[in-house]
Amino acid sequence: MGDRGGSGRFSGKAVIVTGGASGIGEATIHRIVGESGSVLLVDIDEAGAGRVAADVAAAGLAGEVAVCVADVSTIEGVDAMVADAADRWGRLDVVVNNAVTTEIGPVLGISDEGWQRTFDVSVTAVWRSAKAAVPVMAANGGGAFVNLSTNAALAAVPGLGAYGAAKAGVIQITRQIAVECAAQGIRANSITPGVIMSPGIALLVQHHGRERIEADLPGGLGQPAQLAAVVAFLGSDDASYVNGENVQVDGGWFAKRSPGGLTFGV
Repeated sequence: MGDRGGSGRFSGKAVIVTGGASGIGEATIHRIVGESGSVLLVDIDEAGAGRVAADVAAAGLAGEVAVCVADVSTIEGVDAMVADAADRWGRLDVVVNNAVTTEIGPVLGISDEGWQRTFDVSVTAVWRSAKAAVPVMAANGGGAFVNLSTNAALAAVPGLGAYGAAKAGVIQITRQIAVECAAQGIRANSITPGVIMSPGIALLVQHHGRERIEADLPGGLGQPAQLAAVVAFLGSDDASYVNGENVQVDGGWFAKRSPGGLTFGV
């Protein structure tokens, strides 16, 4: 079995990827397992997680994947995923916080429940993952967090008020973890993806048309594998001196942005 990507940067390392049943999470799992990593796929979608695990196994990649069905919006879910990885592999080296949910609509029209769940899944889960994982990482000499934010945290996108606000929090909690945990050998970085062809974006493309959406995107629609490559870099020892950064992976959209953000809403 050969490595995908030409290296075994994750050989001997245990990695958690939340929201791994589709999109960026799924692509990240393929990338890291292809680079000899042991990955715990965490998702509430048991069927989707099983499909991804089966696809990885069928691909004959160098590493391995296991599934943990857990809700990262809860303390119990986060604690369970960290305990699962530690029990299974005796260590934990990288946590990729990618799980997401949101209620779409005008910011003042979002329900209290939708607002709270968006924050619980997107940013509170990152904080809880650090509380649970840092002691395990530190016991093995350190580790890394890669936390997925969004360009909607940097510029207003109509209909994504809760999502943008929560993901802005992801950038800041990432910086806090980076500064406060550096002495334990732990790094933390965030990524703000642009418009990536995930299941949700596929619906936008269907509704608005690809031409209209790509008119705002100098690099066109991004692909999950392009994000996965950056996630893998930040989680690997190749990024050993990268800490507390937010990396924009958007094909140049933010550099081109108008004051009102994207011209299409959701």
